[in-house]
Amino acid sequence: MKSLLSGLNKMVLDQCLARGIHPESLATDYYAVAFLHNDNEGMQKQVSLALGKPGYEDQLLSAQADTDGYHGRLKQAREYSQRAVESAQRNGTGEVAAGWAASQAFREAEVGNASLALRSAALTSSLSQDGPIGKTPGGILTGTRHVRLGVKEIARRDENQERTEPVGWFHTLVSYSKI
Repeated sequence: MKSLLSGLNKMVLDQCLARGIHPESLATDYYAVAFLHNDNEGMQKQVSLALGKPGYEDQLLSAQADTDGYHGRLKQAREYSQRAVESAQRNGTGEVAAGWAASQAFREAEVGNASLALRSAALTSSLSQDGPIGKTPGGILTGTRHVRLGVKEIARRDENQERTEPVGWFHTLVSYSKI
């Protein structure tokens, strides 16, 4: 099923290109298709395409950070997250930069790096003075206060118990967004 859906998605993307849609505006979608096929070369091609292009670069750098985090390459994930934050800041989109920092905070919390998680959460706060970051997949508007609380909760859980499975940051975020 995954192959069928990603194949259809790629076909639609290719048609968009043929009709004159700018390639960088489709880079995130092509990146996702490459990720589903574990196509490292395809993912890197999209990151390279977006480099230096305001509004696209930070998205692809963050996607690469997520990919590296997914594969356990945490040092690389931190580097790409930092680059995504810096790119968004250069574009004057502080709230977007705060979102990329929040993603890094939760990634660090999920793997038990409480001090790095809290540092990224503090960066989120400095970039977005408790303003909205964006919508979560559940449609709930979140703010940096909730990011800090969520990261602290994950860090607290890690201190008090041995983790046998990954903590789902989304569920923590949803519970704190209701405060």
